[in-house]
Amino acid sequence: MSAIDSSIAPITFLAVLLAACNGQGGAPGVSITDSAGVRVVEVSSVRNLDVPEWQTRLIYSTVSGPSPVELFEFGDAVLLADSSLLIGDRRSPELIFLDSRGIVSSRMGRLGEGPGEYTNIDRVGVGIDGTVFVFDGRQQRTTLLDTAGTVLAVQRVDLDGRFLPYMPLGRFARGGFSAVLEMRPLLPPGLQRDALLLIVTDSLSQVVDTVGQWPGKERHVTEDGNRWLQVGYARTALYAGRGQYALVGTTDSLDLTLFEESTPVLRLRGPPVPIPVTAAERDAWATAFLAQYPEPRRPAERRLMEQSTINGTYPAFGALAVSRSGTIWIGEYAKLGQRRRQWTVFARDGTPVGRLDLPIYVPRHIETEIAITYSPSHELVDVTANHVAILRKDAFDVQYVEVLEILRS
Repeated sequence: MSAIDSSIAPITFLAVLLAACNGQGGAPGVSITDSAGVRVVEVSSVRNLDVPEWQTRLIYSTVSGPSPVELFEFGDAVLLADSSLLIGDRRSPELIFLDSRGIVSSRMGRLGEGPGEYTNIDRVGVGIDGTVFVFDGRQQRTTLLDTAGTVLAVQRVDLDGRFLPYMPLGRFARGGFSAVLEMRPLLPPGLQRDALLLIVTDSLSQVVDTVGQWPGKERHVTEDGNRWLQVGYARTALYAGRGQYALVGTTDSLDLTLFEESTPVLRLRGPPVPIPVTAAERDAWATAFLAQYPEPRRPAERRLMEQSTINGTYPAFGALAVSRSGTIWIGEYAKLGQRRRQWTVFARDGTPVGRLDLPIYVPRHIETEIAITYSPSHELVDVTANHVAILRKDAFDVQYVEVLEILRS
């Protein structure tokens, strides 16, 4: 790996903005205070919160609905204001618009580098004004479209000519973006973590502020510095975004910050509750990791794996989502073989409001994505006030999307 200049706009650290809270107010198990204009919510245990259990009802599936859709490789999906669904197929590459009944209304996009063409669709989203954006990670550019699919503009974030991997999260009413940016400096041997930054841009994609920094994904650097090795049950930075909201935190403990454009408005945190990884679970992780590779490669991959480490405790959580209204969804860390994941939902003010179990989406590869800006795939791809879109796959690893209605008790 080559060294990359890590100097960018000055960082405003959250520690300067946030002070310790003093335990006032909140529901049982929850303490809510304000600190320097930021609402601070302390949760004793997310799993043990006394909140309503929500159920779901299937609206349609892209594999068996009124308009079956074959996905070559799922990139991202977003629910639009009228409950229609936009899916980005990474490999086609193609945008697929489905109406609220699951009927395909249009398909557009093709391979290329011109307007309306893509080489790798990694993210689709929708801004406050309803403008759709499509991020092509290979070209590091964002295409803006209206809901009919007409191309409005093509933008790239200006990083002074440097290649620094980034991922747009949301688009503001004034036209700017929030995005996470990954630093990739040359690292010394051993267990290391790069930084993940949250940046905001103006309507011309010029970076105007860096509003936070978090330690990124744990990885082990070989003695010669030529390889980054996976760490079992690695801690990492996770993020989500929708409209003017961005949600970022690390899985070292529960410590999430919700931003409204560039302003931190809520911090949700809880005490460390380490869950031990048993010897059998460590062995199961190693077996699952090696099973990803063809038999001839496994001895070499095992030798590399043995230079790294498998953590002795689980990460504090495993997945995040945020809605257009700032509702926070926290998914528990899914253990190997686990079939469903518990999601706990917090309102924009930090009040816990519900819980929902969803079938887990199990990625084909375990812990192999070392880049922070491409977070591990999980099932909850988008959420609105009344619906969720979830990613599934069948016994043949064919991906599909389900749209579910939320039934609140």
